[in-house]
Amino acid sequence: MFSTGTYIDSLTLEGNVKNAFKSDDLKNIKLLLYRLDSSYTDSAVYKRKPDYVTSSLDTSNYKFSNLRKGNYLLVALNDERSDYLFNPKTDEIGFLKDTISLPRDSILKDIISIFKEELPYKFKRGKEISKGQLILGYEGKASKIKVETLSTVPDNFQAIAFPEKEKDTINLWHTPIERDSLIFKVSTNGISDTVTIRLRKKEIDSLKVTPTTSGVLNFKDTLFFATNNPIIKIDTLNIYFVDGDTIKIPYKPFISKKESKVGFLFEKKLETSYKLNLYPGALTDLFKTSNDTLNSLFRTRGMDDYGEISLSIKNPNNTPVIIELTDINDNTIAQEVTSKSNIISFKYLTPKKYKIRVIYDTNTNGKWDTGNYLLKLQPESVEYFPEIQEVRANWQLPIDLNIK
Repeated sequence: MFSTGTYIDSLTLEGNVKNAFKSDDLKNIKLLLYRLDSSYTDSAVYKRKPDYVTSSLDTSNYKFSNLRKGNYLLVALNDERSDYLFNPKTDEIGFLKDTISLPRDSILKDIISIFKEELPYKFKRGKEISKGQLILGYEGKASKIKVETLSTVPDNFQAIAFPEKEKDTINLWHTPIERDSLIFKVSTNGISDTVTIRLRKKEIDSLKVTPTTSGVLNFKDTLFFATNNPIIKIDTLNIYFVDGDTIKIPYKPFISKKESKVGFLFEKKLETSYKLNLYPGALTDLFKTSNDTLNSLFRTRGMDDYGEISLSIKNPNNTPVIIELTDINDNTIAQEVTSKSNIISFKYLTPKKYKIRVIYDTNTNGKWDTGNYLLKLQPESVEYFPEIQEVRANWQLPIDLNIK
């Protein structure tokens, strides 16, 4: 710890810091103290060095020493550039809303939660990556982005857009057209941008179809095939779907409206082998090209191969919460929304280790909401069940879960 001021004193301040959403142990988090005097403004964390700095090093604990008596703002920063300034594009931040007064507040009971702010929406650019396929890049929070074609185009012109998972990108495919450029309007959150994209590519990507199931289809999952180009037609005359005894399987195919995939709904049976063949012409994409032959073999497990977690929820105050089952890396496997005491069962679980995460859904929008420093808005509270749960095959794991 060091002081960036000219005063040295003997007061101390200590506490803890944690990740607001994940269960990861935090390391080397910078703790910044700003003296609340006549020169302080809320923009200080963006513009100037703090008066005191310390670090959590490789633990969640921190401690300042040699502090001067007075009132302070305490901020925690996962500081990517190590410059002691908050950059919302790269850094995570946490803060305590209440003023810290020394020597009164030498030991803090409130844990600082580190979070990544959602940046305001901003359209960045669009470009062509292959003939008939464009990408539209943006940053920040966006919901239900709408893409409209402003250029004058033939009546049979089609444009299909899907967001790319985990990226601030929209993939857009369009009917090939002999033009130098196309103009689109991109709208979301009440903001509209007009973008002109030059068309120079000569080659259309051939259709590729990939099974999303690798050998085993979990009993609660839907059978999907991913495609690099959006599908506009399914021809069941070129689809052969049978079980291990070559008995034809009744099914209902569909084209996903959320991503470039096709799915097959059918009545799954436990411990059964299946074969699904897609012959040429089974799938036709936006560019009027069809698939090559694809033979897919998969099976379902038996009931004895799965485990179950049964949660007995005690929620006396009817607090709105999202109960999530996650893997060991905090990735969501399943979730349930509730605001009462009841029983929640997560069935057909592959035997392995899981975590239980509780999100206190304050605004009842069905998802976790992060915080905002300038608005002095804390992220929604998240708790993890203390123990990691190991699910075994053919076993039900009962757990009592108390909601505060």
